[in-house]
Amino acid sequence: MAGKAQITLEIDVPGLRRESERLTNEVAERLEKLDVIKKKLAAVELLSPHLVEGIEQSSAMNGDDDKPKPLVDAIVEHLAKTGESLEVADIKRRMSKLGYADLLSEKPNAIYQAMFRLSQGPKPRVLKRGTKYRAPPPESPEGDTGASGAPARH
Repeated sequence: MAGKAQITLEIDVPGLRRESERLTNEVAERLEKLDVIKKKLAAVELLSPHLVEGIEQSSAMNGDDDKPKPLVDAIVEHLAKTGESLEVADIKRRMSKLGYADLLSEKPNAIYQAMFRLSQGPKPRVLKRGTKYRAPPPESPEGDTGASGAPARH
């Protein structure tokens, strides 16, 4: 029979099984190592949460050139992102967790100065309601429409 091609396919089945077993063992070993690391981290966090916060602070200082954002910008960004109304003590705690602990411990009044500056002026960057501060609502893309929210009278 002319014109028929014959293809020979060689597969090293025992070799593939050995490689499969080797990789399976390697994955199992790495998963065990990962489990040990996770348990150690959980123990550290449980026994010493301030140590974990300190590590997070050092890595959370935002900025591409390793310079932290000014405290006032970080406050405005955080309040806008969360949408929460917070008291000064809560804002101070959150800013400490975000990497400003050293600044706030060196200058205990810095948070009060920042909140005062942010809430004053013709266009405050944060709004104060009682003892709580929050970000102003986002501006409308159409600008100020002059609408007061009251129903129109006919």
